[in-house]
Amino acid sequence: MKEASFDTSGAMVKKGENLRSEFGGYIRMFVRKEVAENITVQTKLDLFSNYLNNPQNIDVSWEVLISMKVNKFFAATLSTHLLYDDDVDIAVDTNGDGVYDASGPRVQFKEVLVVGFSYRF
Repeated sequence: MKEASFDTSGAMVKKGENLRSEFGGYIRMFVRKEVAENITVQTKLDLFSNYLNNPQNIDVSWEVLISMKVNKFFAATLSTHLLYDDDVDIAVDTNGDGVYDASGPRVQFKEVLVVGFSYRF
């Protein structure tokens, strides 16, 4: 994606782009397993390699979901998502002074813990 270019009077000189096309190989793997009576684990791994631009750099999306039925009333779910895209630059503060001074591809990680309560009348 590229932003539009404007001259000093604010008139658009060049249109921006809203689409980035890539041609490459894609693999998706999915596994779901009940590891115990009340615990289910599922994982999904997506891998993509852009054949036209740095095919050795593989984009990774890996999700893991662990679901647990604790007892009659409580259930818990732990979800994690690891993401790496070589084409996305992420700003980073390398020396801890609060100013972003470098950017580049980085691993992103998200985790979510959900605890639920249910009661039937």
